Amino acid sequence: MINKEFIKRWIPDDSKNKFERQYNKLREEVKIEISKSKTLKEETFRDIYKWKTRNRSKRHLDSNSKIYTEAIGKLLKEPILEKKIRIIEEQDGIRFPVASTVLHFIYPEDFPIIDVRTVKALWDKGIISAKLGDTIKDYNTYREKIMKIKDICKDFSVREIDRALFTYNEKRETLSRMIDEKEKINFHDIENKLKISHKLIVELINDLKNEFQDKLAILENL
Repeated sequence: MINKEFIKRWIPDDSKNKFERQYNKLREEVKIEISKSKTLKEETFRDIYKWKTRNRSKRHLDSNSKIYTEAIGKLLKEPILEKKIRIIEEQDGIRFPVASTVLHFIYPEDFPIIDVRTVKALWDKGIISAKLGDTIKDYNTYREKIMKIKDICKDFSVREIDRALFTYNEKRETLSRMIDEKEKINFHDIENKLKISHKLIVELINDLKNEFQDKLAILENL
């Protein structure tokens, strides 16, 4: 179950996270630029793109950045939230992970960033029952699920929910690989690798028991 207790448990300490500091800096820059000029500077758009893609800038980004910022101006005038994602996604070279990121920086509580880890976390928890692809329908499904979680977890921002889901899946998959690769594993190994509390490790172990029926003895002996 994903509720406020789950989110609280899995929000990581990002105080030393360089990636998250960049996020906060960009959020502030976007807020100021939108307030002053009703669009984004080309440089800011490129920074958002690079932040999402971990600095994997593409050639078309430099050649089309002016077109992208013009699209930002257009989507800001669009009153219907669901149509905003289409405006930015229709631009050449922009797919939903980046499109959702741009929208998130402008409307942080209305548009979650879609990411493979957060999607997998929803799958793991039974929130979605089918794999999501790269279509407007899939993004809207994802957004709907995140906003429902937000309705339940009113004390948390969309970004905090995102970080909790990301962290849960990251740690779950790391533990899954450890179990899959070893015939024998102990709690000390897991603690050293995952660097999370004993309570969270137990939660992951319980969640993984159905996945590793053939290695149930390994889990039960932890």
